[in-house]
Amino acid sequence: MYIEKNYQQFHRKYRFNKIVFLYLLEVISNMSLDFDKLISESIDGEVLFSFQGELSSSQVTELLEVIEKRLDSVDAENKVKKRVYYVAVESIQNLFHHAISVHMNGDINREIRLCAIVLSKSSDFFSITTGNFVYQEKISEIARHIDDINRFSKEELKDYYKQILTNQEFSDKGGGGLGMIDIARKAEGKFQYQFENYKNNTVFFKLQININQN
Repeated sequence: MYIEKNYQQFHRKYRFNKIVFLYLLEVISNMSLDFDKLISESIDGEVLFSFQGELSSSQVTELLEVIEKRLDSVDAENKVKKRVYYVAVESIQNLFHHAISVHMNGDINREIRLCAIVLSKSSDFFSITTGNFVYQEKISEIARHIDDINRFSKEELKDYYKQILTNQEFSDKGGGGLGMIDIARKAEGKFQYQFENYKNNTVFFKLQININQN
């Protein structure tokens, strides 16, 4: 499993309070949705980094520090590692700003903004896989935006980016999808995504981004 179940190792990486750590384990283990399987089933190659839990503003910086160190130890060109790190930054920011809180199963009566991110490396590319919950009504909007990005060439993505800036097409959370376009331009690979129904009009949204090493 990709979830960190060894508290001492997890604490050294993320400085989590043990009560919070054990709480997150109970939350994930009691979910009706197989959270871990959904994240891990499409991952190829060596897993360099993984995180599942509630994402706070302080953790964003901590997780990026760990990812940067892991990339430093990997045999790859520096320019490629810089692109991977940039995609990681944007992906974690997207999780922090757009993941919604959901009520979990079990005896714990509270909602949690549960997220996941996995960085892996195969012979041809790095992959960043993220997972978070979104409202069911957002599926069409998210899918349409990703399909548009996947359809565009590198030059068309550049023009699309400028179009959003020029027309000031910003959402209530800002950005107007600029982060996803930036990710696509850096990754130079297509997005893969999946929606899995959860409950209370929420769905689990998984996004896989491949960053070519060439």
